[in-house]
Amino acid sequence: MNNHIQDKKAYVTGFILVVTAGLIWSFGAVVVKHIENGHDFVWQYLFLRGLTIASLLSIYLAFKEGGKFKSNFKRAGMPGLIGGVCLAFAFIGFIFSITLVTAAMTLFMLAIMPFLTAMLAFFFLNEKLRGATIISMFIACIGVFIMVQEEFFGDTLIGVLMGLLSALGFAGFTVSLRWKAETPKFTTVIIAGVLCSSISLAVLGIQNFNIYLSPANCFWSILHGILVASGMICYTSGTRNVPAGEAALLSLMEVVAGILWVWLPFFGVNEIPSISTLIGGSFILLAIAYQSLGTRQKTMPSTT
Repeated sequence: MNNHIQDKKAYVTGFILVVTAGLIWSFGAVVVKHIENGHDFVWQYLFLRGLTIASLLSIYLAFKEGGKFKSNFKRAGMPGLIGGVCLAFAFIGFIFSITLVTAAMTLFMLAIMPFLTAMLAFFFLNEKLRGATIISMFIACIGVFIMVQEEFFGDTLIGVLMGLLSALGFAGFTVSLRWKAETPKFTTVIIAGVLCSSISLAVLGIQNFNIYLSPANCFWSILHGILVASGMICYTSGTRNVPAGEAALLSLMEVVAGILWVWLPFFGVNEIPSISTLIGGSFILLAIAYQSLGTRQKTMPSTT
């Protein structure tokens, strides 16, 4: 009886942590939309945000594990490096996408990540595609087509492609963790943060851009880094006691809430998604719900 009560408490705690992670990540869209002249300062923003993510997670691991956390970088190995590269490009793709298209479009593009993960795992890890996954992919493809049919004929095609790049990067990150289950997740994210900052600094150097950010943009960049890192801590802690399929479903809070926040005038964005985006996004949410409820395959969400 005591074990049953303890398991129930652990599940409730995990449930709350996973939902909290999704809510924390959902505010990332609002933060990015508040960047002043966002198109002109993407690389500067990415540089500072990457440093913030890497620093906060390093401090968290140092506090939690002491000096032993340094050994995680050796344990990360090739899976950690590949996962870090994929996640770094996911970070970059997300910021570029959301500064070029609506937040709803970017978030719905990120929502197809579980299906991209399943495809990559099929080709690189020989994981079988289940019937529920194939059906979900088909439904999601319909949703993506509905959303982007107008964008392919406009100036925002690059934003759509960057959203897909971000989703693909997150999928690659997830597959890298499946490659070896013992790969330290937080360490991989730290590597991603460092790589993102390094790439941004290199681009700024090549293009002779100034690394300077206004105080306001510095604030938004650091805040976004805090949101990503703290959400990652909550999600990883919560999924220990919540079934993977249910955790994936709960993580949709990031997509749904993120679209709501940028829609509400209260947050100062007031960005209304198009009808085609809402209809297509509904198909994607339906696909993920079907996938989450119909399979037990382990998935991981966006850490934007």
